[in-house]
Amino acid sequence: MIKICGALVMLICFYAFEESSDLVFIQGFLIGLVTYFSEALFSFAMEIPGKKDLNATQSNHVKA
Repeated sequence: MIKICGALVMLICFYAFEESSDLVFIQGFLIGLVTYFSEALFSFAMEIPGKKDLNATQSNHVKA
């Protein structure tokens, strides 16, 4: 849901910047961009423990 809000803020601010050329809308675009990608990275990080390809015991046997 937050990812959708971030994308919406990016689209609105991009359109407003094209219409008015005010740099305040670039700040809004960047805030939406950070919100979108931080939520995407968070959801990706939360999916990692559920994957069966990663085995935590394999990393314990690696010699440095």
